[in-house]
Amino acid sequence: MTLSTSTLGSLVSYWANRLGVDDDAFDRTGVTVGSADEGGIQMFQRGETLIVGVSEPHVVAVRKRFTDCDSSVVTEENALRRRFDSLGTVTAVFGPTFYGYADEGSFVPVASDARLLTEDDATAYEQFRTKVPNEEWENGGPEFNPGRIVGLFDDDELIAAAGYTVWDDFLAHIAVVVHPNHRGKGHGRSVVSRATEQALSDGLLPQYRTSDEWPWSVALAESLGFERFVTATLVRLE
Repeated sequence: MTLSTSTLGSLVSYWANRLGVDDDAFDRTGVTVGSADEGGIQMFQRGETLIVGVSEPHVVAVRKRFTDCDSSVVTEENALRRRFDSLGTVTAVFGPTFYGYADEGSFVPVASDARLLTEDDATAYEQFRTKVPNEEWENGGPEFNPGRIVGLFDDDELIAAAGYTVWDDFLAHIAVVVHPNHRGKGHGRSVVSRATEQALSDGLLPQYRTSDEWPWSVALAESLGFERFVTATLVRLE
């Protein structure tokens, strides 16, 4: 199953607005640059289309840098650094990144014992938090939000958790972490599935974002029916 036409239309409108371009930009071949505040130079590639959102002072300069640019540049970090260094020091390049979405038609749930956590699970959650390296938690750790965060237990030990934050009353941005001693067993897929189900029931569109350098994470999303909407790269300037 694939995302519905209605879902795709809503995504196009949402991201076109955030990136400062018109909806038709997603149908145009080549590069469109808009004014946006995305924390840097945000590039969305979809097929032969490349949309770039950048702060207003840099719009004209960025347009000049993309006049002869193949949209595949979003996957080439060194090329991006060379292209944008004259605008300011490039401090970081994040990407290429998978932005995937699932709706009622595309979602493929899996059965498991994963459930919504309650206030009574706070202690188990804190114990779980201490087992996950800080860097991993910063990249994917969900906040403890009873009724919105999902957990999977092995006896009384929490071994996987997934939750989401709400973007603009539209997207449910999913985060997931699995206990280091319990990986490779499908637990991440189980909690993401249950979190996706909850997001859909709340009237939100689930979003799964992960690095393309982690194919296992992309595969997890795609196995649940998350469809790649764009491949994105964010360039941060000093």
